[in-house]
Amino acid sequence: SHRQLAHFAKSFRLARALRFMTLIAPVRIIFETLVACLPQLFNIFLLVVLVYAIFAAVAVQLFGVTKYGRRLGPTANFDTWPEAMQTCYQMLTGDEWMDLRT
Repeated sequence: SHRQLAHFAKSFRLARALRFMTLIAPVRIIFETLVACLPQLFNIFLLVVLVYAIFAAVAVQLFGVTKYGRRLGPTANFDTWPEAMQTCYQMLTGDEWMDLRT
């Protein structure tokens, strides 16, 4: 009961923040610009995913039969396309990417 009331009160805080954004002109302009850019950002995101999918497919062909090493193993490999996508994501985020190269 108390948690539900707290959650209900937090929703009013969010509404107040949204109302604040519409009242102040510079903040409203920034908010409207962000909302207007969302479709273009989605297109860029899809393009990045497509490029990484191509890199993953090439990596499966080039490194699919590479023997496991210090970091290349069951959790990071290029045996299949989904695993290659996951490994490319790990390299993108910097998760032990230097160890993957050895």
